[in-house]
Amino acid sequence: MLVPPPVTDPTAAAAEPLRVLVADDEESMRHFLGRGLQRLGHQVESVADGAEAVARWQQRPFDLGVFDLRMPGHDGLQALGKVRSLDPEAIVVLMTAHGTVQDAVEAMHGGAADFVTKPFTLDELQLRLSRALQHRTLRREHRQLSGLLQAPDGGTGIDAYSPAMQEVLRQIQLLGQSAATVLLTGESGTGKGLVAKALHLRSARAQQPFVAMNCAAVPDALVESELFGHEPGAFTGARGKKIGLLQRAHGGTLFLDEIADMSPSAQAKIERFLQEREFLPLGAQQSVRVAICRPWSRPGCSAPSCCGDSMSWRCSCRRCGSGARTCRT
Repeated sequence: MLVPPPVTDPTAAAAEPLRVLVADDEESMRHFLGRGLQRLGHQVESVADGAEAVARWQQRPFDLGVFDLRMPGHDGLQALGKVRSLDPEAIVVLMTAHGTVQDAVEAMHGGAADFVTKPFTLDELQLRLSRALQHRTLRREHRQLSGLLQAPDGGTGIDAYSPAMQEVLRQIQLLGQSAATVLLTGESGTGKGLVAKALHLRSARAQQPFVAMNCAAVPDALVESELFGHEPGAFTGARGKKIGLLQRAHGGTLFLDEIADMSPSAQAKIERFLQEREFLPLGAQQSVRVAICRPWSRPGCSAPSCCGDSMSWRCSCRRCGSGARTCRT
C-alpha cells in the first residue's frame, strides 16, 4: 500500500483549503493522493473513472483536478476536455504510469495544467499544483487590470482628467488587486475616503463588507473595544458580547480614517494586529484570525511625525498623483 511521505516544506500547505478531485481507477493511488492531499490541508473527493469525474465537476466546480490518463470509460484526456467545456479555467493535472512525449504533448494541447509520470512524490505534485494555481491567478489579474485601465475612470467612479489624477487611478487599479496594507495621505478634503472605497470596489473583496472607522472620533479608552470587540463582563458595563470592526470586516476592507489622531498606545495595538494578522477580543480566551485589506488615511505630513516609528518603518511610500502618497507594507 502506498503511504504518503511527510511534508518536508511547512509552507507547501495552502493558506485556505482547496477542493481537489482525484480520478484514478487504482484504489491504492486514490488512497495515496486522498490521504496525502488531506494532510496538506485540502478537501479531497475521489472517483474511479473519468465519467464520474465529469459528473462531480458539473455538480460543483473544484479548485483542482488530478486525473489518471488511462481509465476505463472516459480516459483522462476525454474527462479533461469535458471538464474544461464546463469550466474553461479548470486546473487539471494528468498523471500516468506509462507516459510518453506524445502523451505529454496531447495533454498540454488538451488544456492540462501539467503532466506528471508515476511514481512521483507528494511534494512534487504539490509543487506542480501550486505553480498551476499561480499561473491562473496571474492570468486573471492581467485580464482584470487590462480591462480596468482601458476605462476612462478605471471603473472607480472618480472623474480624472489631469495627468496627476490619472496616475492616482493607475495606483488604485494596481493596489486594488493586492491584499497589502495601504496608507493614503493628503490634506483634508482631498478624497482619501473616496480612494479607499475605490480600492475596495476594484478588489476581489468588492462583494464583501467595507467597514470604516473615524479614529479621531473614538476615545482611546474605547479603541480596543471598537476594533477588537469584547466578551460579556470584560469590563464594567460590558453586559453583552460585541463583535469588533476587525471581525465585521472579515473577507473585506477595513478603512481606518485619520489614524494619525490615534494615541501611540492605540497605534501599537494596531501594529501588533498587522504583524500577527489576529487579535484577542477583550475578555476572550481565544484569538480570532481575520483576512482583510486595510487602507489607512492621515493628513499630509511626514510619516515619523504622524505615526510611531516602527509603524512608519513598515511603509514604503510611493508618489501618487498631486501631492498625495500611497504607501504599502
